[in-house]
Amino acid sequence: MACAFTSARMGERLGNEGKSPLYAAVDGRLAAILAVADQGDNAGRDPRSAFAGLKVAMITDDNARTARAIADRLGIDEVVAEVLPGGRVDAIKALREGCIRAAFVARR
Repeated sequence: MACAFTSARMGERLGNEGKSPLYAAVDGRLAAILAVADQGDNAGRDPRSAFAGLKVAMITDDNARTARAIADRLGIDEVVAEVLPGGRVDAIKALREGCIRAAFVARR
């Protein structure tokens, strides 16, 4: 029986859902694909209500596809993805060039 999906297609699908795929191998062969996702801290509440009237940008180290899926779910307008901690200041400066005001909020 042929497998109905490829690991690349499964990884892409998980990324589009805002999940990060983790691949496990045994003896050099793919054995499993696991998915992890940040569920956020707003259990039961619509986070978009906190952003009413604001243009919101997210700076993250997540890959672009995963970051966009999370941003879409949260109602975030702009995504700057794949930014390592050392690049956050430059990313904020770039956002400020196009805005009147910008603020940085971190969860960690």
